[in-house]
Amino acid sequence: MKIAMIFEDNDKSKLGALLKRCFNGENLYFAGSNTRIFKEVKRVYMNYDIIIIFFDLVPNNPALNRNLIALKKKIEAYIKQIGINKEVHIIPTICMEFIYLRCLNNNGIHIPEIGFKNCANYPKTAEKYYKRIVERYSSIGEYIELESERFYASLPIFTIGGEEQKKIYDEHNIEYKQTSFNKVRETVTKVYCELYNVFGIDFNSELADLGIELF
Repeated sequence: MKIAMIFEDNDKSKLGALLKRCFNGENLYFAGSNTRIFKEVKRVYMNYDIIIIFFDLVPNNPALNRNLIALKKKIEAYIKQIGINKEVHIIPTICMEFIYLRCLNNNGIHIPEIGFKNCANYPKTAEKYYKRIVERYSSIGEYIELESERFYASLPIFTIGGEEQKKIYDEHNIEYKQTSFNKVRETVTKVYCELYNVFGIDFNSELADLGIELF
């Protein structure tokens, strides 16, 4: 079963390039903007069984909500048009910088600024807060291929490509385990409820009001 992962980030950025170096890099696609994700979906749709889209979503950013709604509608219309139904999952991520900071934090680099209460006090969006914070931190200090794998394994969901990748993960204590989209939904929703609660917003209610159903 072939699985594609699409990010709204640019693969020429520092973090995009780092992630692209991972063992599964050939199946990672970078749109460069959330408004270009649909173009990537169409480009890879016939070559994969499952498509996972990581979409940056943060509180108090109506433009992201509008773009997310538009993306879902375009994908639904496209699938109906071509008549070939495949699994397409949209998984919200605060931003790639947040995922990378969590990766660093879980690998021996203490980052006190990562807490949601800190970003709630930032005058701009949570996404911009973490983009600013990540500039203070460089790397885990390992060779770049291993750091890329740790970063990749910090995604809400990821695939293992075979025994060679498993061997690398086992040798360097990179955790991996079988999961499901239902379990990922529970984990991601819990994180988002915590984030939105700091801003005084009920995450599930906001999605319901917008008519958005993720995953």
